[in-house]
Amino acid sequence: MNIQQHGFSAETALSMLGNELRQCILENLDTGPFSEKTYQLFGLPDDMIYMNWAYMSPLVRAANIATDWAMQRRREPWRVERRDFFDEVETCRILFAQLVGGKADNIALVPAASYGIALAVSVLSNRKAGKIVVPDGEHYSNYYAWKRLAERDHWSLETVSKGADGDWTQSVLAALDEDVAVVAVPACHWVDGSTFDLERIAERAHEIGAALVLDTTQTVGAMPLDVGRLKPDFMVVSSYKWTLGPYSLCYLYVDDKYFDAEPLELHSYHRAGAEGRGTRVEYTDALLSGARRFDAGQRSNFVTLPHAVAGLAQLLTWGGAQVASHCRKIIGAIETRAVETGIGVPSGNRENANMTGLSLAGGFNESHLVGLRDAGIRVSLRGDILRISPFVSNTEEEAIRLVETLEKLK
Repeated sequence: MNIQQHGFSAETALSMLGNELRQCILENLDTGPFSEKTYQLFGLPDDMIYMNWAYMSPLVRAANIATDWAMQRRREPWRVERRDFFDEVETCRILFAQLVGGKADNIALVPAASYGIALAVSVLSNRKAGKIVVPDGEHYSNYYAWKRLAERDHWSLETVSKGADGDWTQSVLAALDEDVAVVAVPACHWVDGSTFDLERIAERAHEIGAALVLDTTQTVGAMPLDVGRLKPDFMVVSSYKWTLGPYSLCYLYVDDKYFDAEPLELHSYHRAGAEGRGTRVEYTDALLSGARRFDAGQRSNFVTLPHAVAGLAQLLTWGGAQVASHCRKIIGAIETRAVETGIGVPSGNRENANMTGLSLAGGFNESHLVGLRDAGIRVSLRGDILRISPFVSNTEEEAIRLVETLEKLK
């Protein structure tokens, strides 16, 4: 069930939380529609155009207030109750599952995308060896672990390049033969936002019996994604970008078929009966149900989890359809105006693009980035590509101002 297809009740979703934290979040959730006032939700300066969400999201108001509350609680550790080790973790799990159309049982909380991919490698290395397919220039977190696996006997790593027409999907599909054991791809390329048709790739991966491992950090929260349709084996989403969460937290989706696999680390809180064990020393080999067994140690972060919960609650309150529609509108305005001024944009299917990579014949460089900063515009430079990543706080007027500024800097 996808988030676009059902309602969301923040009151119900946050019911496990303590009263103070729940009220902090509920009283500060915004319902939209998005406008210039949305800037105020993120505490952004009036004279700044922030289109760098693929780098890091500012704190939305509900998360900001929840984090202040959490910091005060951390200063007074006597306020941390035993339930706080579990209820905030589980609420986070439930909310993220709703965002991607999945079940809480399939979600683990880990510290980084690289950790989640390492877990996937650890589990999948036990299957029959074969080719591992990744796109050229894939993010480090979804590359190095596969490279190390490929250096073992009988495994190999194949990188595929984007087609001359800008189509990643066809290039990936062309590489998926019967020798492929793992397909590790994103929903969009982290450098320029060029998109992958995950439904077509997933269909082919399932057809040849290859494991599908997704890094959708740069997509989930801004564009719709339904794990029920894609059925990935593993999927990672770092929280500090489009899901409006903290650094050092990543959501890991794990398919049911791996619920008996060994976790990367061993600790007390992913063991059966942990919530009721208290101070007694009771060793057990039984792990928690579902993907909970893959939770990292110290996942009960009393400062960052309230931030994560508030960010997810805000996204779900807005609704995926409203967020995606707004992002498409801003990206469309940027790319249309850029083409008119002779600035290159990514080719291929742009329907589900939530960021774009602008290009020049001679390439963008640091001087362009400095010029934009001087004009109060924040974006990123990736190689010689200018990566633009707007979100709900941005307007079409800002999109036009961005391109007009670039035209002067060319």
